[in-house]
Amino acid sequence: MAAVTVATGWPRTNVIGNMRQKMAKVTVTNNGDTWVTGLTVIKSCSAQGSSGTKLIGATVSGGTVTFVTDGTADAAVFVTVVGF
Repeated sequence: MAAVTVATGWPRTNVIGNMRQKMAKVTVTNNGDTWVTGLTVIKSCSAQGSSGTKLIGATVSGGTVTFVTDGTADAAVFVTVVGF
């Protein structure tokens, strides 16, 4: 699927021991849109949609987050991943 659009000024990265935390505000246009984080492995992922039931959840594979939506766009999804 298509890549999400990352908002200007994002992502933000923190170092926690040997792990990296990346936070981003993204626009998810369609079910199955992805964010390639630049991490090799994601150990934890959380995503919060802006309103309603547009964002159902997110799955991870390697360093990529795939968003599950009800099929409508969500212009303000906040996502945090922790990995290396």
